[in-house]
Amino acid sequence: MFRSVFVAIAIACAPTELAWGLGVGKCANQQNSWWNNDNGSTGACISTDGSTYAYHCPWQSSWLQNQNHCDESKIKYDCEDTTNLNRLIVFYQRQMGKQQTYDGTMKDTEATVNCIRKQCPANGPAVSTLRRLEIV
Repeated sequence: MFRSVFVAIAIACAPTELAWGLGVGKCANQQNSWWNNDNGSTGACISTDGSTYAYHCPWQSSWLQNQNHCDESKIKYDCEDTTNLNRLIVFYQRQMGKQQTYDGTMKDTEATVNCIRKQCPANGPAVSTLRRLEIV
Protein backbone atom coordinates (compact mmCIF):
# COMPACT_ATOMS: atom_id res chain seq x y z
CA MET A 1 0.00 0.00 0.00
CA PHE A 2 2.69 2.48 1.04
CA ARG A 3 4.67 1.70 -2.11
CA SER A 4 1.63 2.37 -4.31
CA VAL A 5 0.99 5.71 -2.64
CA PHE A 6 4.67 6.69 -3.00
CA VAL A 7 4.68 5.84 -6.71
CA ALA A 8 1.44 7.76 -7.27
CA ILE A 9 2.85 10.84 -5.51
CA ALA A 10 6.14 10.59 -7.39
CA ILE A 11 4.33 10.44 -10.71
CA ALA A 12 2.02 13.34 -9.81
CA CYS A 13 4.94 15.53 -8.74
CA ALA A 14 7.30 14.69 -11.59
CA PRO A 15 8.04 17.72 -13.74
CA THR A 16 6.56 17.38 -17.18
CA GLU A 17 8.21 18.75 -20.26
CA LEU A 18 5.18 18.19 -22.44
CA ALA A 19 3.72 21.29 -24.03
CA TRP A 20 0.53 21.85 -25.88
CA GLY A 21 0.21 23.71 -29.13
CA LEU A 22 0.05 27.45 -28.74
CA GLY A 23 -3.49 27.56 -30.11
CA VAL A 24 -2.32 28.58 -33.58
CA GLY A 25 -1.45 26.63 -36.66
CA LYS A 26 -2.29 23.16 -37.81
CA CYS A 27 -1.08 21.46 -34.61
CA ALA A 28 -3.01 23.79 -32.31
CA ASN A 29 -3.99 22.06 -29.10
CA GLN A 30 -2.02 18.89 -29.90
CA GLN A 31 0.52 17.59 -27.44
CA ASN A 32 4.11 18.47 -28.36
CA SER A 33 6.06 15.68 -26.65
CA TRP A 34 9.40 17.04 -27.87
CA TRP A 35 9.15 20.42 -26.12
CA ASN A 36 12.07 20.52 -23.68
CA ASN A 37 13.10 23.70 -21.90
CA ASP A 38 16.40 22.16 -20.80
CA ASN A 39 17.77 21.75 -24.33
CA GLY A 40 15.45 24.08 -26.26
CA SER A 41 14.01 21.36 -28.46
CA THR A 42 10.52 21.24 -29.89
CA GLY A 43 8.57 19.01 -32.19
CA ALA A 44 8.06 19.86 -35.83
CA CYS A 45 4.45 20.28 -36.90
CA ILE A 46 4.46 18.60 -40.30
CA SER A 47 2.23 16.82 -42.78
CA THR A 48 3.41 13.82 -44.74
CA ASP A 49 0.18 13.38 -46.67
CA GLY A 50 -0.74 16.98 -47.51
CA SER A 51 -3.69 17.25 -45.14
CA THR A 52 -3.04 15.74 -41.70
CA TYR A 53 -0.61 17.61 -39.44
CA ALA A 54 1.01 16.31 -36.26
CA TYR A 55 4.06 16.96 -34.14
CA HIS A 56 7.08 14.81 -34.95
CA CYS A 57 10.48 14.44 -33.34
CA PRO A 58 12.81 17.17 -34.68
CA TRP A 59 15.27 14.53 -35.89
CA GLN A 60 12.56 12.48 -37.58
CA SER A 61 11.44 15.67 -39.30
CA SER A 62 14.99 16.26 -40.53
CA TRP A 63 15.31 12.68 -41.77
CA LEU A 64 11.94 12.82 -43.57
CA GLN A 65 12.84 16.14 -45.16
CA ASN A 66 16.15 14.81 -46.44
CA GLN A 67 14.55 11.62 -47.78
CA ASN A 68 12.00 13.71 -49.68
CA HIS A 69 14.18 16.71 -50.65
CA CYS A 70 11.73 19.30 -49.30
CA ASP A 71 9.00 18.05 -51.65
CA GLU A 72 5.87 19.69 -50.21
CA SER A 73 3.68 16.81 -51.40
CA LYS A 74 5.67 14.51 -49.08
CA ILE A 75 6.66 16.80 -46.19
CA LYS A 76 5.10 20.15 -45.42
CA TYR A 77 5.92 22.29 -42.39
CA ASP A 78 3.14 24.23 -40.69
CA CYS A 79 4.04 27.85 -41.44
CA GLU A 80 1.30 29.35 -39.26
CA ASP A 81 3.02 28.68 -35.92
CA THR A 82 6.09 30.87 -36.42
CA THR A 83 6.98 30.74 -32.71
CA ASN A 84 7.41 26.97 -32.82
CA LEU A 85 9.24 27.06 -36.16
CA ASN A 86 11.67 29.68 -34.89
CA ARG A 87 12.35 27.56 -31.81
CA LEU A 88 12.91 24.52 -34.06
CA ILE A 89 15.38 26.43 -36.26
CA VAL A 90 17.28 27.73 -33.22
CA PHE A 91 17.40 24.17 -31.83
CA TYR A 92 18.83 22.80 -35.11
CA GLN A 93 21.37 25.64 -35.27
CA ARG A 94 22.43 25.08 -31.66
CA GLN A 95 22.87 21.36 -32.31
CA MET A 96 24.88 22.06 -35.46
CA GLY A 97 27.08 24.43 -33.44
CA LYS A 98 27.74 21.56 -31.03
CA GLN A 99 28.17 19.15 -33.96
CA GLN A 100 25.46 16.96 -32.43
CA THR A 101 22.98 16.16 -35.15
CA TYR A 102 21.03 12.92 -35.37
CA ASP A 103 19.34 11.06 -38.22
CA GLY A 104 21.57 12.96 -40.63
CA THR A 105 24.78 14.88 -41.12
CA MET A 106 25.41 18.54 -40.40
CA LYS A 107 24.70 19.23 -44.07
CA ASP A 108 21.41 17.31 -43.83
CA THR A 109 20.37 19.40 -40.82
CA GLU A 110 21.32 22.57 -42.67
CA ALA A 111 19.16 21.38 -45.59
CA THR A 112 16.25 20.95 -43.16
CA VAL A 113 16.64 24.51 -41.85
CA ASN A 114 16.75 25.75 -45.45
CA CYS A 115 13.65 23.71 -46.30
CA ILE A 116 11.74 25.26 -43.40
CA ARG A 117 12.80 28.73 -44.54
CA LYS A 118 11.91 27.94 -48.16
CA GLN A 119 8.45 26.62 -47.27
CA CYS A 120 7.88 29.28 -44.61
CA PRO A 121 9.61 32.52 -45.71
CA ALA A 122 8.39 34.38 -42.61
CA ASN A 123 11.04 32.39 -40.72
CA GLY A 124 13.92 33.89 -42.71
CA PRO A 125 15.39 33.29 -46.16
CA ALA A 126 17.03 29.99 -47.05
CA VAL A 127 20.80 30.11 -47.20
CA SER A 128 22.88 28.12 -49.62
CA THR A 129 25.78 27.03 -47.43
CA LEU A 130 26.58 26.47 -43.82
CA ARG A 131 29.59 28.42 -42.65
CA ARG A 132 31.54 27.08 -39.74
CA LEU A 133 34.52 28.57 -37.97
CA GLU A 134 37.42 26.16 -38.09
CA ILE A 135 40.49 26.54 -35.97
CA VAL A 136 43.65 25.84 -37.95
